[in-house]
Order: sequence, then C-alpha cells, then structure tokens
Amino acid sequence: MKQIYWIDDNVQQMLYIVQGAIAKLWKIEEVDAEGIASKLVVFGNACEEADTDDILSQKDENDAKKKLGDMLFRMCARQDGPNKRKPVYNAKKELIQNKVSFLYKKENIGDKNKYQDLKRAWNIEKLEENESDAYKSASDEADKLIQKMEIEKGIVVGIDIALLYGDIERLRNESRILSMELCYKLSTLQLKCFMYSSDADDDNLMSKWRETYKRFYGETSVKIYQRDDFMQKGRVNIIDEIENMFD
Repeated sequence: MKQIYWIDDNVQQMLYIVQGAIAKLWKIEEVDAEGIASKLVVFGNACEEADTDDILSQKDENDAKKKLGDMLFRMCARQDGPNKRKPVYNAKKELIQNKVSFLYKKENIGDKNKYQDLKRAWNIEKLEENESDAYKSASDEADKLIQKMEIEKGIVVGIDIALLYGDIERLRNESRILSMELCYKLSTLQLKCFMYSSDADDDNLMSKWRETYKRFYGETSVKIYQRDDFMQKGRVNIIDEIENMFD
C-alpha cells in the first residue's frame, strides 16, 4: 500500500487536509483503484500562542482516529448509497487503519520529559556548527523522534515547516530548525519529502528556509507547498504532484 506520513503539530489543521487532499488520495470514487493511505504523525506546539510543555492524551488520539474513520465512512456512504454490503467502504477502510500517531502522550511514562528534552535541544540558537555539542544533542533528539515515527519503506513524507514554538522566529533569524533536520535525515533514508506551511506565501520567509537548509545540508530541491493547497478548495494539480513522488 502506498502511504504518506504527514508530520504536523496541529491535529485540527490536519483534519482539514483530510477533507481535501487526503480524501482525494483515497480515490473513493474509484472503488477498484489503489488509494494512497495517509498517516497523521502529530507532536509539537508551533500552533500555540505561548510555549507550553503540555502533551496530548490517548483520548485525544482516539478522538482523532474516530474523526478520521467517520470522515471515510461518510464519504464512502455517498458512493455506497443504500447498498447494505457497503462495497466502497469495505474496499477503502484499510486506508485508515492505525493511521493516527501522537508521538508523545500523557499516559506514557517519561513522554513529557522526552518532549521537554526535544524542545530544549532545538530551542538553542547556537546550532551552527555540525560538530558542536549543541547540534549533536539536537541531532540525537531528532533521531529519537524518527524512531518513534516507525517509518516504513517506500513512503512519501510531508513535513510542516514550523513544528515547535518559536520556529518561525528562529527561521527569520536564519537558524536551523527541526523540520530541516527531519527532512534531511528522512531523505538520507531514501524517502521523498516535501514541506508545507501556512506561511508558504511569505516569499522572504520561504527563501530563508531554502537558503538556511542549503547552508546546513547542501540541498536546494525540496518542494514547499502552501498548507491551503491541500484543503478542499486547494490547487487542482496538487494530487498529481504528490502521486508522482511515488514514481
């Protein structure tokens, strides 16, 4: 099964993307077509108005899973109509099985401390030198994060540019941020990655992301999308572009 991992800090905004691009990738109107599954990988607090160490709960994750399932069921019901066998739903329901993962949860012993360690490591402006202790610590935390994601072979990865509170300000200051590290590390695993952001229409900010990424990682070809491109009234050809990443 083809699959996209969406790495984001805001589950509500991700559910808007479910109604748009993710639902289109399911190919509900083509019951025999191979749909593309999406896994929502959630952590971080860039969407918050103030920095916080709060993490979500198992109930929050279960609620998100239910919303995802309800969305698929309703969309399939439009195709299935009165057919009690629900052929479309039964053909597509695998696309949402175990497809929501909150990386840090209140119920898990030690998760809050691990989350604080991640934030602390990436809340340092002095991550310039690859050999510095500060960067090594931050890089190690990114490795731990990727391990928690349970990455599978052959997937495509979409990464929200701002994952931690203060990332946008750090980016304006041309500092290295976590989304860059994740993009680079996942790319070295032979995975195709793209970035997206609500701020992607800020040309100056996106230029700083590209320039900073090139300075630290030597790469220039990472695609950056506007978050709205993936919503219900998003860009028409966005689905084709994402599907082509699997070729």
